[in-house]
Amino acid sequence: MFKTPLYTYGTGLACENPYVAMLSKELLDAGGNAIDISVTISLGLAICIPHLGGIGGDFFAILLDMDSDEVSVVMGSGYSGKYVSIDSLMEHGYREMPTYGAASVTVPGLVDGLYRMWKNYGSLEWRTLVEPVIKMCRDGFPLSRTLKNGVSRYIGADHVSKEFKQIYGSILGVEVGGRVRMPGLARLLEEIAEDPRSFYEGPPMESFIETLNKDFQVFDPEDFRRYEASIAEPLVVDYKGARVYEMPLNSLGISTLQLLRLHDYKGENPEPNSINRIAYYISLFEKIYAIRHRLLGDPRYMRHSVDELLDPGFIEEFSGEYASSADGDTTFFCVSDSKYVVGCIQSLFHPFGSMVVDTEYWVVFNNRGSSFTFDRECVNHLEPNKYPLHTLSTPLIKNDESIYVLGLSAGIYRPQLHLQLITNLLDYNMYPQEAIEYPRFIWEPESGEVRFESGFVGVSRQGWVSLPLGSRLGVGAILLRKDELVGVYPDIRGEMYPYGFIG
Repeated sequence: MFKTPLYTYGTGLACENPYVAMLSKELLDAGGNAIDISVTISLGLAICIPHLGGIGGDFFAILLDMDSDEVSVVMGSGYSGKYVSIDSLMEHGYREMPTYGAASVTVPGLVDGLYRMWKNYGSLEWRTLVEPVIKMCRDGFPLSRTLKNGVSRYIGADHVSKEFKQIYGSILGVEVGGRVRMPGLARLLEEIAEDPRSFYEGPPMESFIETLNKDFQVFDPEDFRRYEASIAEPLVVDYKGARVYEMPLNSLGISTLQLLRLHDYKGENPEPNSINRIAYYISLFEKIYAIRHRLLGDPRYMRHSVDELLDPGFIEEFSGEYASSADGDTTFFCVSDSKYVVGCIQSLFHPFGSMVVDTEYWVVFNNRGSSFTFDRECVNHLEPNKYPLHTLSTPLIKNDESIYVLGLSAGIYRPQLHLQLITNLLDYNMYPQEAIEYPRFIWEPESGEVRFESGFVGVSRQGWVSLPLGSRLGVGAILLRKDELVGVYPDIRGEMYPYGFIG
């Protein structure tokens, strides 16, 4: 093993920025709980690593209340604008869904997702949770290698707007560890601290609408005003003596559960580090990604029930083509105290999302709408005020002895990697640190290319690419709650930091 897990009998967490993790200490001292900590960490990450999970993006969470034994899901994703449709975009010269620009933006769900989660489960005053992040924006925070590399990589791309260069270009002159200030985001957070709905109903919203409609009309102000995140029930399947919970549609969480159901149905169990495991899992992926392409999307438009989609017989018999893929960037974090186990995930989709930036409040907007299709035969085709099929999801696993929550960045490959992590734990009984560090692989649906990390044994096939162990095939963590013990197991891929408190 390359990293050391953290153990505590108090509160434990993991996130991709140590400076943000340290903000949790003052919340605990003030009597805050794991939900309060999650709100502050989410906002802090949106400031410190905005390319992975900025405030103009979406937020999903899965949480277990250990007192009531109830699992709930926070669904903080938004819908397309009132004025975007296949016909309207074709009139503007598009022949497929644009990857960047205002037409690729959906109403950002992060702020209201955090607000709804806090309103239902938090304990401290809302302003108390936002103020540490305001201070960080104004006083400055240490520039991470992750953020500097992200800006360096994309600042010269053809699709980068002059507004993005204006806001983020100055970062290139700061050394890693140097102080970075975000006064525009501080102004926004002051508004949000006073009233989180101002993001959707107040001066920020008015500025956003002007920015997003600069080239042609995409959003109506009412799109923002009527938006609300939701608290929902999870999807759940029984697997290997445990219950595995996932996020409902429009999340892609159902694909993870479909893979578990089909795997359990077929009953094969190849050696964990064998090439045979890769080949067998690909045969599962092929079915699930054909279903994903054709049948999944906004649940209001679905033609098949969840029970039908989780039926292994239905999955086994389905056939169809695969969608083209697009990789994304995401950040996952997890928190547990004596009452809650929480897994949270947020993103703009692609790094820095749509590259559309509001220069008053420094918000970079998501490009979640780019996952829509112009193919009207697919459930996930573009329509006004429609939720896109969303890649974000986080499984929670519960058996008689243990509770696990896990997650990672991976875009459309997330269900593939979730299957590997869950089977590492439940099929192969790996120690959690071994499970998170174990060699991984991904299969690209359209090209058929397979990328796998070193450590697998056997003869690979044409189109399979071997990578060093620790390649960025997802960056994540596993959190274990067992009686009073909290174990936090960080990934060797990327910058994932465990943090914890005793008592």
